[in-house]
Amino acid sequence: MSANDPGFWATLIAWLYAHKNEWGYAGLAGVMALIRASYFGRDSWPRRLMDAAMCSMFAFFVKPTLLILASIFNWQVGDDAAWVAAILIGFTGIDYFSFRIRKQLDKRFGGESADQ
Repeated sequence: MSANDPGFWATLIAWLYAHKNEWGYAGLAGVMALIRASYFGRDSWPRRLMDAAMCSMFAFFVKPTLLILASIFNWQVGDDAAWVAAILIGFTGIDYFSFRIRKQLDKRFGGESADQ
């Protein structure tokens, strides 16, 4: 499909419009990550932007993830839970999630010491 084809642009715009809430979650998490990084002021701007981009990518899929978890554990999750989760993702940052996942993987698969 060529970028000169008007059908391409119509399809792209339709897809963006269909996922406007997901883009909202991603934008909110990215802005929150930038605010957090600026507040603490420890990281350089490229690292802040990279963290915000990773938080945005993670938050883009927060609603389907919450729906899957709700169906597995038989929870009742409201529509606004995804907005709150996006804010929490941006506030905690990717470093927190990365540390937790690595700790669980090391504990489960016997990698390096989980206390590091």
